[in-house]
Amino acid sequence: SVLITDEGETAIPAIPRPDTLVDPTGAGDAYRGGLLKGLVTGQSLQRACQLGSTCASFAIEVQGTQEYSFTRQQFNRRLNEHFPT
Repeated sequence: SVLITDEGETAIPAIPRPDTLVDPTGAGDAYRGGLLKGLVTGQSLQRACQLGSTCASFAIEVQGTQEYSFTRQQFNRRLNEHFPT
C-alpha cells in the first residue's frame, strides 16, 4: 500500500510469502483489522499500516476469509523482522 500524507508518500510493502501463498481472499479485511488495531492503540499512521500488512500476511497463508490465526509472539516476530523500529 501507499500511505499519502501532507508530508508525502510512504510505501508500505507487502510481506513476501510466495512459498506459502494459499488464498488472497480476506487479505484486505485482515489489513484493515491490523490498521485499526494500530490506530486505536495510538500507533503512528505508518506503523498502523505496517500492522495491517503484517496481519494480511497471515491471511494469505490459509484457505478462506477468516481462517488464519497467530499468537502475539508470532505476529510481533514477523512485524519486527520486516518492519524493524
